[in-house]
Order: sequence, then C-alpha cells, then structure tokens
Amino acid sequence: MSDLPDPIFLSAGDTAFSVEFGRVVDPALNARVMGLKHALEQARREERITGITDMVPSFRALLVHYSPMATSREILEEEIRSLSRASGSHASAGRSWCLPACYDTDLALDLEDVAERTGKSPAEVIELHSGATYFVYMIGFMPGYPFMGGLNPLLELPRRTEPRLKIPARSVAIAMKLTGSYPFVSPGGCHIFCRTPC
Repeated sequence: MSDLPDPIFLSAGDTAFSVEFGRVVDPALNARVMGLKHALEQARREERITGITDMVPSFRALLVHYSPMATSREILEEEIRSLSRASGSHASAGRSWCLPACYDTDLALDLEDVAERTGKSPAEVIELHSGATYFVYMIGFMPGYPFMGGLNPLLELPRRTEPRLKIPARSVAIAMKLTGSYPFVSPGGCHIFCRTPC
C-alpha cells in the first residue's frame, strides 16, 4: 500500500480532526476510509491506540473524535498515518435491499425536466434509474437519508437552482452522482422523480 498517498489531516474543533483521502465520491476512496476505520477499531480493541472516543466515516474521510486527557492529536496523527499505509481498503459485505418505486407523473415532480435535460425520454430515464444497483455510502442530511452512489452517468445533473421548501416523505431524488430517499417531509434541492412506500 506504499504507493497510495498519505491522507490529509484537517481540524474539526479542539477534540476532533478529519482524515481526508480525496475530494471525490468514489468507491475506492470510501474503501480506504472504511479500511482505516476497521484498522483503528482493531487497534482500540487490542489497546494499541487509546483516546479515540468516536469515529464517523463519510464518502472520502474519517472524522476522529478524541479525548485530550488520554492522548494528543500529534500522537494520533502519527499512528493513523502508519495504519493508513498498512490497512489498505476494506469493503463490507453489507446487505442488499430492493426498494419498490413508483414513477407516476403525480409523484415524479422532475421526471419530465430530467428527461429533457439529459436528452432521454421519461421511459429511458426510468429504466436507467431503476436498473442500477446502488451503494449506500452514508446516512446523513437528516436521520435515515441514504446517500447512494452508482447513479448512471447519463443521469448526472447538478442540484436544482431553486430548492423546494417541502418535498414529500419517501420521495426519491437525484443530484450530481447520487440518488437518495427523503424519509420525512423536508426542504431540498435534488430532482424528484419517483416515490417509495418504504
């Protein structure tokens, strides 16, 4: 793993820092994040590292919280640099879920717009979106909102220029390289084009 670049460490307050592996949403970067998290969990169990109070993985970084009474950022950075070179990548087997979705025009608020902007018919957009397998990188934005990668590149669009103030619960949306599902009524700037009963 010596050919991989070292992560960058960014401050996140006085008792936390972010271990950054890159600047894009990419399965390989996420696997490095999870590899480091897995290695740190093992080192904590074996008491080779002390002072870490919590770890929060994201697309491309691992947020590390620590107790300054038990360790220092300098010590942790040195240990994490060493572990990140040795740990490599870690892909969890996870679970597969099949979510039903309805693309009816009453529920698919942006289907026609997405079709027009991508140069596809609504039926082609539906086929491209429903035919993909998605990977949940993380849950965030609101409790239960999955950020899922694997969106067909033909459907990639920037976020809406005018976010909606009220998106119905269980609406499924796309923005950039991702798709997700709003678990609650919420404001949001993604393109809505189906809904799930789940």
